[in-house]
Amino acid sequence: MAKISIQTAQPRGLPSDDWNLGPYRFFKQGGEHARRHALVEDPAEADFILFADSGVGPHFESIRKHPIYKEWKQKSLVFCRDDYPVPIIPGLYASVQRKWHNPDWARTGFFVHDTWVGALEELDHSARRRYLYNFCGSCSNHSVRLRIRRKSGSNPIFDTSGMVIPAYTTGNSFIIDALREAFVAYSLESSFVLCPRGRGCGSIRLFEVMEVGRVPVIISDDWVPPLGIDWDSFSIRIAEQDIDQLEEILEGYLPRLHEMEVTARRVWESHFSIHGAFDYVGDQLVELAKSGMSSMVSNQLRQVPRLASPFQVGKYARAKLKSRRPRLEK
Repeated sequence: MAKISIQTAQPRGLPSDDWNLGPYRFFKQGGEHARRHALVEDPAEADFILFADSGVGPHFESIRKHPIYKEWKQKSLVFCRDDYPVPIIPGLYASVQRKWHNPDWARTGFFVHDTWVGALEELDHSARRRYLYNFCGSCSNHSVRLRIRRKSGSNPIFDTSGMVIPAYTTGNSFIIDALREAFVAYSLESSFVLCPRGRGCGSIRLFEVMEVGRVPVIISDDWVPPLGIDWDSFSIRIAEQDIDQLEEILEGYLPRLHEMEVTARRVWESHFSIHGAFDYVGDQLVELAKSGMSSMVSNQLRQVPRLASPFQVGKYARAKLKSRRPRLEK
């Protein structure tokens, strides 16, 4: 059993608290349901300290400056859902790219936010399906999603471009509820639900689909599935180049539909729900501690070429400029 302290480097008291502090609140509440591991408040007592967010500033700046991290760096990890993470801190990354995935340092994580906890119920498996598949999400943030929209035919595509992030970061409950209702309605009437990559290689849609007991169709060549789970038993993986064969591929899975739906919901409950996620993450932290965390310096040095890439340099410069703007305007 591991003792885990959950921390955050996010500011509080903002309209975006539901989004920014969602993972922190999720794991604090989830620790109450843990069976294999234990939630502790005191970082000194903990075997692991998990920062359940990316903090503020580029490349985990506010975490690296946090007094708890600075005092107990060797046992601190991060639970990150950023689209383009550079894993300079060990932990779980929802969108870690295949080439940067390292089971000894940066493992694939998942998405959570507490505004959906308890809001999605398992759907009726006997319900009549009007559609072979659907997709609900922003179509503007990756070419894969645009190709899906062009190919959809009679299958519904609910394009939420420009709606989701503003709704969550401003705490707009009216839009959040409308998005949730649309997602559930389309999922209820579909045999399969598409989970294509967006800006990052991971998608929150995958875990929402599992939560409602539908079969997720993963379309992301760069995504590595979280370890310790038989993904083939309940999900379908389609290469990005095979989008034109979507219908033909999915029709071949219809005989297994009920079995896969039941398994998807069961795996969500045991690994990603408020009742199972804390223990699953604890297991991953224990495995990480057996190897990579003992070579922190060497693993961080491996990230230097990535930090020096034009994209990351530009990202860092934009973040710094944004942080300085309020002071310049005074």
